[in-house]
Amino acid sequence: KPLDFQGAIGMAQMSKVDEIHKKRRNSKQRLEKILEKYCGVEVVRELSEAETSWFGTPIICNNKKEKDSLVEYLESSKIQTRNYFAGNILMHPGYSDLGDWNEYPNANQVLNKVFFIGAAPHYTEEVFSYIEKRLQKRYYDLLSSETYVHRQLKTFLKDSEDTLN
Repeated sequence: KPLDFQGAIGMAQMSKVDEIHKKRRNSKQRLEKILEKYCGVEVVRELSEAETSWFGTPIICNNKKEKDSLVEYLESSKIQTRNYFAGNILMHPGYSDLGDWNEYPNANQVLNKVFFIGAAPHYTEEVFSYIEKRLQKRYYDLLSSETYVHRQLKTFLKDSEDTLN
């Protein structure tokens, strides 16, 4: 029976739960530092009253274009990503009769700006090093791009102007 087999696997996993938990937390922390250093994104933090066993590292980009660009780069570098859940469920045909998806702008923002990279317990130093080297390369390639520098300067000036007003 499939459930007996699944139960046996679950029982074997219970003896490893503390080790898996510790490794997932380490993976998330390592990825968080790498991503924030080289990508200019925000990584979701743990609540002070929680002790999360991270399944993935949630990444919040500034906009959809940035998300799409980063996801495309990671995937082309053989670093798998996933959308953060399904986004706005009302956009799916099976749920469209439940309401207008446009009335839920926050759900749309999640779909447009958020994705994650797994925080697997089996990641090794070699995996973290590979991810860091790939993102470091992207970072330096972007810095050397005149378009990127102008875009960053424009954003900085707009933010400075908004702060003054």
